[in-house]
Amino acid sequence: MVRTLRRLTTLGIILLAVIVLNLRRQPVRAVTTQSRVGGSIVDVFRVKASRYGLDWRLLFAMAWKESNFRTNARGAAGEKGMAQFMPGTWAMFGRGDPDDPNDAIEAQARYLAYIRHHLAARGITDPRMMVAGYNCGQGCAASCGRVENLSPQVQAYVADVWNRYTYLAKYWR
Repeated sequence: MVRTLRRLTTLGIILLAVIVLNLRRQPVRAVTTQSRVGGSIVDVFRVKASRYGLDWRLLFAMAWKESNFRTNARGAAGEKGMAQFMPGTWAMFGRGDPDDPNDAIEAQARYLAYIRHHLAARGITDPRMMVAGYNCGQGCAASCGRVENLSPQVQAYVADVWNRYTYLAKYWR
């Protein structure tokens, strides 16, 4: 059993390394002058997250879960782009093109910071609830108050994103 766990951990590290190496080679497409950020997609996550006081690895883990970093991803309910924005949420927090990584990550960070503020005003400080709010809406997260009170689907989403985030936080500075 221990040997199997070590193999799985090793495979996870190798998979993460492959993802990182591929992302570092990926040029960032800039649509507007305002969204230009040089360097790799990882640099975009770092810049956008720091602008809103967020951990870039959390944004990264969420984009990984939402779209596996596909910039033109589409969801069954009408979600678009790497961060899988619903049209109404994009209209409130997005600027530019949801398929542009710069614009999508900026909107993702802006929306997550908004959710954090919304929840903090109600005394909810568990960062996992920000992730829940991103998935089910800040109102749903605020009314539930705790991860344990969320629907099983949202709990599974939060657990998956949080596992990815803690994995990234452990191995990637």
